[in-house]
Amino acid sequence: MAGDDWGITVKADAKYMLVQNTTKLDITSLQENRRLEDQLNREIEQRMREALIAVQKLKADIIGFAEAFHRKYPKQWNKEKDQRKERFPQIKVKYEISSQVISPGKRTLPAGWNEDEVVK
Repeated sequence: MAGDDWGITVKADAKYMLVQNTTKLDITSLQENRRLEDQLNREIEQRMREALIAVQKLKADIIGFAEAFHRKYPKQWNKEKDQRKERFPQIKVKYEISSQVISPGKRTLPAGWNEDEVVK
């Protein structure tokens, strides 16, 4: 809380285990693994943004931001809690997403693909 601006950082950590990889990507390659993790981070953030927009339109704090503000800034919260429904749609959200592929899974090439087509 900083005056009229309310902001919050949402942190998410995800760990993925691939079961089977039938693409041309070699996930055991450090470069491809990082590209996949970056893509997962972007996808998670996009979904979180879409969900937030939907609940902000409803002015429904089902996420629990009000409770987080109350815990962190109890004095300020008590002064402004009656305005929370008006403020909730205006909260500025920063996302910190961290994905990690902890198992590349079984890698098999689909029929007709050659090993030299694999992106490493």
